[in-house]
Amino acid sequence: SKKATMKIFLCLLACLAATASASSLFDVLSTHEDTAWFSFLERSCTTTDLSTEEYQQTVFVPTDSAINRWLASEDETTLNDFVSYHITGGYLRASNLQDDRLYESFLPGNSFRVNIYSSPDFNDVVTVNGVRVIEADLEATNGVAHRIEDILTPPEYTIVSQISRIPELSQMANILAGKKRQLSALAADGTTFFVPNDSAFEALDALVSQ
Repeated sequence: SKKATMKIFLCLLACLAATASASSLFDVLSTHEDTAWFSFLERSCTTTDLSTEEYQQTVFVPTDSAINRWLASEDETTLNDFVSYHITGGYLRASNLQDDRLYESFLPGNSFRVNIYSSPDFNDVVTVNGVRVIEADLEATNGVAHRIEDILTPPEYTIVSQISRIPELSQMANILAGKKRQLSALAADGTTFFVPNDSAFEALDALVSQ
């Protein structure tokens, strides 16, 4: 009948639309306005595949500007290691992430820590190794991506190198540059550092000069 034929036709259209809109993580990131650099780098890797449908992946994707800073630095991290450290297994939307938990990355032997800061007046803030998630749940057929404001680095990096790579912490980096030995000893004991940014130093200078 005409009604049955119309139903079949509409079902076919729905299936075609769903197929057309289905995108892999690589497709989602390569077409996003601020994650294209990561997808470009990932395509050059031999240890990851954001296009595969064989398993689910969760990707924490630095902004293009953060990656450009990393590319311009003298960081000796290999491309494969850099990309692999930003990916973990499974389909983890923001609501599935657990506070103060370590997640194993695709870089063997290396994990990253997720923290969630809640407030009754604001939306939850999610950080990965202290780097803030600024856009969550970019969903794809083979996983989900979260855009983060800076790159992730494995914890074996030194305190000084971590601080030195952030432009807003240049004054503290200069102060610490001559104290690498002392900082290495402190870091071995698991010391946590709270680092003022350059604006805080400028405000302090203005206060002292009054």
